[in-house]
Amino acid sequence: MIKNLKLIIEYDGTCYHGWQRQKKDTTIQGEIEKALEMITAKRIVITGSGRTDAGVHACGQVASFHCDTDLMPETFLKGLNTLLPEDIVIRECRQVENTFHARYNVKSKIYHYKTYNHPVPTAINRS
Repeated sequence: MIKNLKLIIEYDGTCYHGWQRQKKDTTIQGEIEKALEMITAKRIVITGSGRTDAGVHACGQVASFHCDTDLMPETFLKGLNTLLPEDIVIRECRQVENTFHARYNVKSKIYHYKTYNHPVPTAINRS
């Protein structure tokens, strides 16, 4: 049965070259797709609601993917969080209508920018 699954993702992007999969660099999309392939033994392409640059964090990034599977969303949630590095967490996985698309069904995006403007660097909250 083909399911359309929606993920809510949180990540610390410090060690990544952004969201979008790249041939030679480690990315959030690439790491999640590798984990999905380990779970399903199929190549799965996920679509994010948007892209982030290198080093950028997210606390509610939405992604979706279609998969021919009998696995339940809870199985994907547990499996992904077991296989992914600790700086990428799947907060939610649920089945959505077949027409849902993470990029085209976005209603809003919220960005937070933090600037530390001081002559002495900080050891905490560097990124």
